[in-house]
Amino acid sequence: MPASTPQPRAPTPPPPTSFWESPAAFVLGSILLFAALLAAYSNTFHVPFLLDDADSIELNPTIKSLATAWLPPSGSGITTSGRPLLNLSLAINYALHGTSLPGYHLANLLIHALATLTLWAVIRRTLRQPALAPRFSTHATPLAWCAAALWALHPLQTESVTYIVQRAESLVGLFYFLTLYGFIRTVEKTPASTPTPPAPSLTRLRLWPALTIISCLCGMASKEVMASAPLIVFLYDRTFVSGSFSAAWRNHKKLHLSLAATWLLLLACILQSGGRGTTVGYAQVAWWEYALTQAPAITGYLWRAVWPANLIFDYGAILEKTTHVVIPSALFILSLLGLAIFSLRRWPLAGFAFAWLFLILAPTSSIIPISSQTAAEHRMYLPLAALAVPVALLLYRFLPRATFPLLAALLLAAGVRTHHRNHDYRSELALWEDTVTRLPDNVRALTNLGSALFRADRFEESTHYSREAIRYLPTHADAHRNLASALVQLRRLPEAVASLERAVSLNPDSILCVTALGNAATDLGDFEKALQSYRRAYELDPRSAVNAFNLATTLMSLDRMEESGRYFAQALALAPDDSGLLSNYATWLRRSDRPAEAIPILEKALITFPRSPRLNSNLGTCLMLTGRTAEGIQKLELSLQLDPNLPQTRFSLGSAYAETGRTPEAITQFEALLKLSPPTADLLTHLGVLYAQTGRYTEAATTLRHAIKLDPSHPGARRNLEALQAFLREQSSR
Repeated sequence: MPASTPQPRAPTPPPPTSFWESPAAFVLGSILLFAALLAAYSNTFHVPFLLDDADSIELNPTIKSLATAWLPPSGSGITTSGRPLLNLSLAINYALHGTSLPGYHLANLLIHALATLTLWAVIRRTLRQPALAPRFSTHATPLAWCAAALWALHPLQTESVTYIVQRAESLVGLFYFLTLYGFIRTVEKTPASTPTPPAPSLTRLRLWPALTIISCLCGMASKEVMASAPLIVFLYDRTFVSGSFSAAWRNHKKLHLSLAATWLLLLACILQSGGRGTTVGYAQVAWWEYALTQAPAITGYLWRAVWPANLIFDYGAILEKTTHVVIPSALFILSLLGLAIFSLRRWPLAGFAFAWLFLILAPTSSIIPISSQTAAEHRMYLPLAALAVPVALLLYRFLPRATFPLLAALLLAAGVRTHHRNHDYRSELALWEDTVTRLPDNVRALTNLGSALFRADRFEESTHYSREAIRYLPTHADAHRNLASALVQLRRLPEAVASLERAVSLNPDSILCVTALGNAATDLGDFEKALQSYRRAYELDPRSAVNAFNLATTLMSLDRMEESGRYFAQALALAPDDSGLLSNYATWLRRSDRPAEAIPILEKALITFPRSPRLNSNLGTCLMLTGRTAEGIQKLELSLQLDPNLPQTRFSLGSAYAETGRTPEAITQFEALLKLSPPTADLLTHLGVLYAQTGRYTEAATTLRHAIKLDPSHPGARRNLEALQAFLREQSSR
């Protein structure tokens, strides 16, 4: 029998691939993460600009153009200072939709979601490292997903996602995780079980190191927290890859040196920031005072990570000095540090988690004072991973069957709590009320609550919280200014002026305080005091159209017309299209007996602002003075239709009606004026004469007597009353 032809052996089929290793698992996991985050943060898209958002977004000129975004404001201490990539992200938002809120919140949420996906990838690949694979590789993907989701949905992350300008934390978090992920992909090896390990491609050899270094550079340009990234990567190499520090240095020295070189960019950003104004450093706070405050601060962060209740938006600039608070907290933190150092040598895996926590917190929560904010929960954005990941791993290690049900319950609870916490951000007023409830001695929170109540027209409550802020810190100039603003609205002008004088004495270089004092003095009728304040504001910023305008109008009130005209010219050169400025300049022309020159200025302004009550009123008065009576009355009537509460317009219209014989309509305007503003002898004299003309002699006499009572030297009131009395005597003698 002939030998049979040997048949070729069928190729060995590849081992079955778990669903968790398939692209479908990644897609499904990504969709679930985005859905969970969208549900938890669905009520954030109309949260208003808060606290530092104003300086970093609304008042930040560098984000108005992508060309200037790389050079954020320096020397001011605002959140974007020294952080060009953060500033650029805000500039992109501004270029797309100006200051519309939803776009900024969507960007924050997307950055947080991308950071979460990257963390998922980092944890998944770490669980497959030799040190962890025997215990966790079977369910590495779902376990990593749960750990990343727990980190992302934790309520402690709310401030970093919902408070727009604190995207600084999520942005640096994204690049921190990308740096670590790039390093893992750079150094990972093909499993030994693979029959024929493929030769590494040139693209792969270049791609992942480049991603690692570029991500680290981007992080350095986002926030100073990135300073610890090269150290964390080196420690990761020792713990999970090389097995020792010497081996990590020997195997990947070039990459670690490249990462360390990114500190040069961080140094350049710090220098560009101008030291972040006076908000960072030892000028305001001693290092030891700040360090003592950090012990209870970090203890509080850790407790809220475990039990996320009593979350606080703003801790203010409080330095903790209470012995019974500082000592136990300091002992606890020192014990953790000791355990961290011991663990790095004896239990490297635990040591890495401790190092992650303390190294990332070190730039903001050690001995370098941040005087404007001595504690902040957003500082736990990255460090929280050192708690979220071990929770998932410990559950899997000791309760393998109950792990995923328990993690699902934790995720649901975290998402619900985060959604509830976001409700506190629904308005500036609600957030500051919540903060003051939790920290009633927080001066900044009290001051900002007073401001929020003022904007809500709740002036009595505003004065209460401003006084509380002053009680805790009598030298707080802004609290005195806020108190004065509310007192002005309550027409308690002498108290307002006194409060502003105190504010100016505390901060004589504050344009806000100096200008507010000028405004209050103007309302009080003390134009000499107002002039002093406005001159000081002008000295502080002579390029401000507002400062020149305030000087011009005050000088006009003091009949110093020539000097007033010079400042009007300066103001117009700086803001030629400002409707209020044009209207007041027209008033200056009218009072300078040049009403004809005022008319074209007002008509030009009305092309841009046709619905401006004051422009129409001023034009009406000027038209009357130049003999164009019918047109003047028409403009005055339109002005009152647009705003019925303009006293001067009612007086001008009443006078116009009287001059044209429309006496009943004139009386109606003057009577309405008496309800808008306190009576003057001049107004009462006009009204008394009109009453007499319509035969209402008793009302005429009463009104003229009232005018004389207000101003005994008023010649018109006394003369008209005497003429009326003579007329009535003549009538009675007939």
